[in-house]
Amino acid sequence: MADQLEVGTKLQAKFSDGSFYAAEVLTTSAAKKRSKAPVKVRYSGYGEECDAWVALEDLKSKKLSLEAKPEAKSKAKAKAKATATVDLSVLEKGTKLQAKSDDGKWYAAQVVATSTKRKADPIKINWVGYTAASDVWVGADSLKSALLKPGGEKSKATEKKPKVEPICDIGIIGSGVMGSNLGLNIADKKDGDRPFEVAMYDVSEEQVKKVMEQNSSYKNFHGFGGKDKLKEFIMALKKPRKVIMLVPAGKITDDVIADVSKHLTKGDIIMDVGNANFRDQIRRAAALEKRGLRFLGMGVSGGAEGARKGPAFFPGGTLSVWEDVKHIIEAAAAKASDGRPCATMNGKGGAGSCVKMYHNAGEYAVLQIWSEVYEVMKAYGVAADEQAKILESWKTRKGGRYNGFLDSYMLDITIEVVKARDSAVAGGADDGSLLVEKTMDKTDSKGTGLWSVTEALDAGVPCPSLAAGLVARQMSMLKKERITNAGLVKLPAPATSAKWSKELEEDLYWATAFSIMASYAQMFQCLRKMDQIFEFGLKLPATIATFRAGCILQGFLLEPMTKAFEENPDLSNLCCAFEPEITGNLFRFKRCIGKVATETNCTVPALLASMDYIQTMFLTEIPSAQCVSLQRDVFGRHGFERLDKEGRFNENWRELQAGEAKITSATSAVTSSTGK
Repeated sequence: MADQLEVGTKLQAKFSDGSFYAAEVLTTSAAKKRSKAPVKVRYSGYGEECDAWVALEDLKSKKLSLEAKPEAKSKAKAKAKATATVDLSVLEKGTKLQAKSDDGKWYAAQVVATSTKRKADPIKINWVGYTAASDVWVGADSLKSALLKPGGEKSKATEKKPKVEPICDIGIIGSGVMGSNLGLNIADKKDGDRPFEVAMYDVSEEQVKKVMEQNSSYKNFHGFGGKDKLKEFIMALKKPRKVIMLVPAGKITDDVIADVSKHLTKGDIIMDVGNANFRDQIRRAAALEKRGLRFLGMGVSGGAEGARKGPAFFPGGTLSVWEDVKHIIEAAAAKASDGRPCATMNGKGGAGSCVKMYHNAGEYAVLQIWSEVYEVMKAYGVAADEQAKILESWKTRKGGRYNGFLDSYMLDITIEVVKARDSAVAGGADDGSLLVEKTMDKTDSKGTGLWSVTEALDAGVPCPSLAAGLVARQMSMLKKERITNAGLVKLPAPATSAKWSKELEEDLYWATAFSIMASYAQMFQCLRKMDQIFEFGLKLPATIATFRAGCILQGFLLEPMTKAFEENPDLSNLCCAFEPEITGNLFRFKRCIGKVATETNCTVPALLASMDYIQTMFLTEIPSAQCVSLQRDVFGRHGFERLDKEGRFNENWRELQAGEAKITSATSAVTSSTGK
């Protein structure tokens, strides 16, 4: 029977997961060794690495069924006769309908061509979302369409059904605060003299209705609410259709992509702006590209306010997408001090989401740094209003060569936090007490910080400040254990009294500046390494420039950082751009850490990690590293390198371990005191 399957025959073949997928015959074999699996197939959309020899029972094809069942021939003749009564002229190219696949299920398809010469299967269709490689000729009985009535008569229901005009420039999936705000932001912008037309979809009809009622003055903002409105929403978009998804990361993202892509055609674009792992975005981009669709994993920073007023965008994915969406995204993006939009194509695959991951890791670190500044001032008895006053003065304070060195969004929100009073709105009372002192000392985290630090460590990129921001959150979550520990061990009070001074304020200012600088340096070093590994095509100067406005990390420091990388893209480390500041003020950083460590019990992990990073990364020799190299050679014969010659060496160390444990005077004293 296998010899009835010609080369190129389209059919369904069972894969190793037990499911049937579209495939085509490459060759057949009558050889004895191929008796159990005589047909070689290639799965549609895949390369030769997935070619497989399969058994006849693992194939689904009309040809096989005709040979196996003689009565099928008469059915085929009847089918041809039935098809002959259909007026093919009503099935114009591009007509949307439902077609029955070899697995017996019905899927969305569109007419590619018709032929009166083909009696049994005169209609060629393309499965929506698949490439031309999966196109197939079928009979009218394998189609569902209101147009297919005897004699080609059009149904009255079809004639009366209103046609959705594709008038919208872009579609937003998700009508929550972020989705509606971004949609309204785009609706406020223009393409030349014409406002952008924006469609918004959500499975919640009530939510969409609420948003539309609140923004009824917008005539270019169109709502589609309810599961049954998804197709209508897609049909309202101009080709190539552009869809921005604002849904939770993970499985929900994959589910929504699957639902949306059923209604899209070749060249259409899906943009996911969730906080996704860049490895997931690489997978999604590859899968959609195989189906002829295009994908962007586009990080967005700025929160709900940024989405409405202009966020920073970090797109990456199918490279051809950018030219089709650039005019919309740049119009909606925040603008930096030089007028440039905070959006640039970062590269292929998961480039955009990788940038957003490390942006978030930097956010973890910088938030932690500012919170440690608050903790230090509180430990030294600085009142809340005075804290706010000091921090406010830092916005314009000169740091080295630059005025407003620390001016930033992060500083602004810290000022708001330290002076905030409790209120009924916040769940408390309007009694004038400080809200921060009534807030639970537990800071949760999502996946981006952990993913970023894990990827960096796996790649051998040191990021102690980023890791400190993450670990500080993890330790804060262990509230119950901390309380238990405090009941068992009372930490000794500092030997020296803590006194606030202008000198300490100056030292803390520089400790903050250098710690933020170190965090940015680590963030960009990580991105460099990820770009080398995954070959994103990242252009670091352009990427840094998009951080300057709209995003959570925006601040003055990014201006000289951008300039430094634009002047020298191969700059070994961002800290090198601040040589005068480091050489003139690093002693202040060290002095601050020393005073805080001896005079308080403050927890300042990000400040400590950042000081160590700066000091270590500018040493030509690290004595502790020399010692560890030899220690490893003693116990494991791992070998070591030398400073004075190339090669790897081992020393002939004397044996220091006996076959049985030795009891020394020290261990004897311990075991005696415990009664063991």
